[in-house]
Amino acid sequence: MATLTRAVGTLSALGALVFAGAFIASIVGFGGPSAVSQATGTGMSVADLLGGIVCVLPFAFGGLAVYRWIAARARRPLTRSSGATTLP
Repeated sequence: MATLTRAVGTLSALGALVFAGAFIASIVGFGGPSAVSQATGTGMSVADLLGGIVCVLPFAFGGLAVYRWIAARARRPLTRSSGATTLP
């Protein structure tokens, strides 16, 4: 797998921060966590957060495994030898 360059890592971190910042700004703009809880009629506990993480992890690891498999396959040539594509 190709190494992650500093520029790509920085851009990824910046994108994650912008996404998280927009999410937090939307909650604050709505009136805070208590307003969101009151509007939706549900609370948010640590157990809810942990349950969400447990549900997401298999999909995240599965997606990462598929990505790594595709990346590994993309590095190999499509044919085994130069004569493999010619007719006898």
